[in-house]
This record gives sequence, structure tokens and C-alpha cells, in this order.
Amino acid sequence: MSNELKSCPFCGGEAACDDVGSMRALYTVGCNNKACDADCHFTGWDGYAPLITAWNNRTTPPARSYADEDVARMIDPWAWDEAERYRVRADEWFAKGRTEPGDCLTDGYRARADAMQAPLLAKAAAIRLLSQGEKA
Repeated sequence: MSNELKSCPFCGGEAACDDVGSMRALYTVGCNNKACDADCHFTGWDGYAPLITAWNNRTTPPARSYADEDVARMIDPWAWDEAERYRVRADEWFAKGRTEPGDCLTDGYRARADAMQAPLLAKAAAIRLLSQGEKA
């Protein structure tokens, strides 16, 4: 068995072994790149050998495809959800008959939601283009 670790399937970063236990040794093998968002590691109590085997025999994850809205929500979940709350508020006011179509309050809420989400959607579209090998 080889003790050489394959690189991270998500970021291509170098993998490392570490023991993190205090009373009893807890071993971990995983990506050593602090910027990797994958949280990709194997942990166990029985030494490094089974973890290295598991790490090296893992399958490479399939490429994922996300809609721009899903990516935009991941970029800034708070801003996206806040914009959605503005949209819901506008719809509720209209449904309760408090505003008419084109009313400045309802339109203001929708415009605020659009203004909050537009830059997130633009970033998401750029990420999609870059991931497809195109220029953003």
C-alpha cells in the first residue's frame, strides 16, 4: 500500500494527514488547502492506513450544474433572502387589496428586490461562463 495521497478532487490542492484527538488519537486525511470550500476529509480512530486507502480510492465527484439563481443565493444568502422578503411583501400588499398594480409602494418593493438580486445574478452568470471556459 502506498502512503502517497492523491490531490483534492474539488480544488486540486495537496492532501495531508493530521491527528486531532486530545485524549485518544483521532486521525484525519483530507484537503490541506484552507481556501477549499469542499470540507473534504476522512476521519477515524484506527490510524492513517484505512483513511489513506479511502482517500485515494474515492471517486471524483460528477460535475454539477446550478441555475444562476442557485449560485446567486450561495454568493450572498442574506441579500438574496432579504430581496425575496421584499418581493413577498409586495405580493401580500397587492393580494390584500392595499395597493393597485403600478402603485409606488408595491413597485418600490419589487424594484428594491431587483436591485439587490441583480449584482448577485451577474456574478453567478460570470461564474457559469468561466466554468464553461468562456470569458465573462
